[in-house]
Amino acid sequence: MVEKSSVFIVLALLFAISPLIPVGNRANAEEDADLTTLIENLRTLKSDPNHLQQVEDRISEKEAQVQSEIESLEKSIRELQDSISESESRQEELTRLLETLQPKPDGLAKAHGGVEGEALAEDWWAIQPLDRPDIPTVQNDRWSRNPIDRFVLQRLTDKGLTPAPEADRVQLVRRLFFDLMGMPPTPREIDDFLNDSSPEAWEHLVDRLLDDPRYGEHWARFWLDLVRYAESDGWNKDSYRPNIWRYRDYVVDSFNGDKPYPQFVREQLAGDEMPGDDPEKIIATGFLRLGIYEYNQRDARNHWNDIMNEMTDVTGDVFLGVSMSCSRCHNHKFDPITQKDYFGLRAFFEPVIWRDDVPGVTEAGHEKWRKQQEKWEDATTSIRAEIDALCQPYYDRKWKETVDKFPLDIQACFNKPVEERTSWEHQMAYL
Repeated sequence: MVEKSSVFIVLALLFAISPLIPVGNRANAEEDADLTTLIENLRTLKSDPNHLQQVEDRISEKEAQVQSEIESLEKSIRELQDSISESESRQEELTRLLETLQPKPDGLAKAHGGVEGEALAEDWWAIQPLDRPDIPTVQNDRWSRNPIDRFVLQRLTDKGLTPAPEADRVQLVRRLFFDLMGMPPTPREIDDFLNDSSPEAWEHLVDRLLDDPRYGEHWARFWLDLVRYAESDGWNKDSYRPNIWRYRDYVVDSFNGDKPYPQFVREQLAGDEMPGDDPEKIIATGFLRLGIYEYNQRDARNHWNDIMNEMTDVTGDVFLGVSMSCSRCHNHKFDPITQKDYFGLRAFFEPVIWRDDVPGVTEAGHEKWRKQQEKWEDATTSIRAEIDALCQPYYDRKWKETVDKFPLDIQACFNKPVEERTSWEHQMAYL
């Protein structure tokens, strides 16, 4: 075993010679290491107990310092390991939670909260295909007046409930008017119904209210709210839309005309693609023009992106009864809608080009207008030429000032010949 004194001598030697070792450009320093001087220093160190004790104390101090640093590092390592273990455990927990909430690859997700237990969202009643179920056979069938009553009575019976007493005739007539017309009946209308003792009195009143133009006006309001109908553009400028009332009247007429719902949907989403010379189908596509619009929005790219997103969101809200906007950024956490589904639906609207030159009349009506227009143009050639000569320079300057506010790539879309534009360039030029 090496004696302690020998260790001290070696350490003392290191301390003694450290200043004599050349560093950097000190190779030619004045104080070069001299073996004789080195030996003399070691002899002095060994013969001086006080100096030796100082070295020993310093070594002990260094040992304690190093030991403390080692213990501190070991503690930090243990804390880091504990933190890593906790993070891994939390990550596993979150992964399990996401697997539970995230829609499956086939587009189906387990619903939470609204469906009993762990039933799949595909079983939820609101998204089932329409069918014609068999009319149930129920007891106490005297209460039922029509097939719908039998379905109601069956559900009540299953829950151990009984129907409420039948309302009196005054209550009935008031409910009917509020439901179909949105307003109460007049005293005379109440008296007319009460004094009608025929078995078909109720049916006659229902038919009369359904044939009343106010029926469509009342129920069209709910649809117009859903599709965000407004007679101005919204946003900052909020410009007036002079012809959007045609879409409003289309909805009113559709309700009053008892239009089949599938046809009502197709006309609004793709009326311009349907066959036949029917201007009503073109007017129906006003649904796609009801979004907010700012004609002088310089950021045309993001503006059109907002228009496409809003068009997709409202289509999901109105026709699917499901909010899809969450799926724009990620797979829906609860509903069975993936991000791919969202942009798959949006892709149908991407080629949309807003046009202001499509007349809302039949070909015959348009031809009649065209002939009248030609007569008017022939009769006003000279005066219109004078007006153009006065106004055209101002129009040109105004257009240039407006277009120059947009980024250069958007200006290029506007200045490009119409027949050479792509669909996207048409969209940007319109904005």
